[in-house]
Amino acid sequence: EVVRQLLLLQFGVPVLALGGVGMVAMAVRRWPACLLLGSVFLLNVVLALTYRAPVIADYLVPAYLMYAVFVGYGACVLLEAVERGASAVVGGRSGEQGRWPGGVGAILPAGVGLAVIAALGWQAAGIWGSMDMSQSYEMKRFGERALEAAEKDSTILADWHHATALWYFQL
Repeated sequence: EVVRQLLLLQFGVPVLALGGVGMVAMAVRRWPACLLLGSVFLLNVVLALTYRAPVIADYLVPAYLMYAVFVGYGACVLLEAVERGASAVVGGRSGEQGRWPGGVGAILPAGVGLAVIAALGWQAAGIWGSMDMSQSYEMKRFGERALEAAEKDSTILADWHHATALWYFQL
């Protein structure tokens, strides 16, 4: 359940579906590559979930990369299917299999590509509010208070999240 929620948060439903298509297609067409990528994905997920850290999402980046390969493969498979289907329709009308009249051969796959990009844009617009931290002043307050409380030439120990703000305030 945790992995499902993290993947939904990271990728969203359209991209997860595209990755699922890519995973299945790769398992059928190139099963050794699918086995390798899937194994790396699962190994990284298991390591991230069992590692005792407060924020496991950072440790899932290699797994996200493996899933992104499946997403790319799924996009290619989808474009191939659209092109084959349209070729069959056009070929059925003209009697020639696989011949596209004029520039239709580039327009249809480009349209599918734009539809995928639009789905990603829709997803990004939906989560933008949770990602936009331009109005958050939590780290600014922390940095100011920490430096005011510290004596001159002292060392402040902090976790990575707070250390980044302190490095900024040192400038």
